[in-house]
Amino acid sequence: MKKYFFKMTPKEFMRQVIELYINARKPKHYHPNIKRGRSHTISGALEDLFAAFLAFNVTEHYNFYVDQAITVNKHTMYPDVMLVKNNMIRNLVDIKTDLGWKRHQFANLCKDSNAKIAKLGGKKGAIKDGITKKQESLSFSRKVCNHIVIISDQNIQAELFKKHMKAVEKLSHIDVYVLSKNQHPNAYDKNAEAILKEMDIQENEFERLMENLTRN
Repeated sequence: MKKYFFKMTPKEFMRQVIELYINARKPKHYHPNIKRGRSHTISGALEDLFAAFLAFNVTEHYNFYVDQAITVNKHTMYPDVMLVKNNMIRNLVDIKTDLGWKRHQFANLCKDSNAKIAKLGGKKGAIKDGITKKQESLSFSRKVCNHIVIISDQNIQAELFKKHMKAVEKLSHIDVYVLSKNQHPNAYDKNAEAILKEMDIQENEFERLMENLTRN
């Protein structure tokens, strides 16, 4: 695979993911007597960060819709990021921090999603602008694909993770990417630099994602 030139590098992206986790442990408004127990969820901030990574790096001229509800035949879906060009939805991106949330169901969820995505090609969907609430109509490309991006291969048994990856590798409308291995970005006993140093960033997966996003 050819070397891809990144304007926002995979390492910088992962650094910012780590910082999202670190900052999520802190109260949003400072006072010395305020102490959080559970961390803030980072899902929305991670979606914004990944959309920024794509906007900086994807060479095609796309608009990137983040957590945009789209209704097709009275059914509403919420892709983490939609890539739209000339009013046509070319790609969907679903971002997972790891597979701990559905450690036994992931492959089946991908198969279900593959069947649903296969039926979207050529159909029209309705969206509302997040600020103005103005309604717009978008069409799905007949080659639309759902790209499932997994930030880390941790928080799940290695053999189970491999089993899921094997089960989904030949799905026609689903592509899965694993962006880092060996060290989860959410580590409480290390600072950001130590986490980044121990993390095995899969730059070839970032490159594969970039190439696949521009093929439709």
